Amino acid sequence: MNGTGSSQETGGVRRRRIGGLLVLLLLALAGLLAALNRGSSAEREATRWIRDYHRLAVQGTSPWPDWALSYPGQLALVRRLTRPESRIAGLWDFLRGVLPPGIRKSVPRYPGARQRLQQTAPILIQIPKMPAIRRALLESALDPRGANRRFAVQFACMDTPVPRALLPLLDQLAGDADAAVRVQVAVGVRHVEPRDPTVDRLLGRLQSDQVSAVREAARSAYPSDASDASLPPPSSHAAPSR
Repeated sequence: MNGTGSSQETGGVRRRRIGGLLVLLLLALAGLLAALNRGSSAEREATRWIRDYHRLAVQGTSPWPDWALSYPGQLALVRRLTRPESRIAGLWDFLRGVLPPGIRKSVPRYPGARQRLQQTAPILIQIPKMPAIRRALLESALDPRGANRRFAVQFACMDTPVPRALLPLLDQLAGDADAAVRVQVAVGVRHVEPRDPTVDRLLGRLQSDQVSAVREAARSAYPSDASDASLPPPSSHAAPSR
């Protein structure tokens, strides 16, 4: 009995030590990531804006911080939204998964693409879409490795009418391999004004797409979505003037 109890106690101590070492490893990795991701002044400004925005949303006092997010800060939000999923995310989740349940609760999940979408979507929905921001969103969606690409196209085309200057980028995205991206392109092209034969030809191309959701989006005022992902509804509060 004493030998068995001693063996069980030794095993428990060993597990606690391993758990402690893993926690230290995760903390060291988090510190390294924080140092690497400190980024530019625009990135830091975007981080501060997101923090203030969500703090005010929780308090229910004001939907917007009382300071304006600069154009470089808005571009930083676009880059953050569409940044490819990090390989570190898988390693982080694996290490987190092997921790004892009691310790695992205190270790946050890695902020992957879905978390970035949840953080930035409410802001990008409400920020007035100046042409340069629309272009940055569509250009970021051209990279097939990017995350949240269909949402980038949706945000770029959300305010209508969609400028004709964006038509060349929409034309490129109309051939994207992801049907969800093509759905949003169809919505954007349908709202390009003024309409002309170039727009009609692109719409015709989308209306003959092999995926029914894309065809319907190019024809219907209320297109079906090619994926199950959904956006939070836009806030009823108006964005501050820029």
